Amino acid sequence: MLSVTSTEGAVAARYRVTSVSTGTALAEQIGDADSRSITTGSVAVVIEKGDPAANQSVLERVELP
Repeated sequence: MLSVTSTEGAVAARYRVTSVSTGTALAEQIGDADSRSITTGSVAVVIEKGDPAANQSVLERVELP
């Protein structure tokens, strides 16, 4: 799992790594964070399986009436 923060530091999104090869990796976003401001050069932090951050729930945004 990765936690990626935008270059401005305003947005943090989580990604699940789905495949890895030499020098590259593919990940899909978890949750509904607005990731448009996450660009090349954004900081990514690896969250290990046993890390308490890996157990945080990911809530979806819901429109209220």
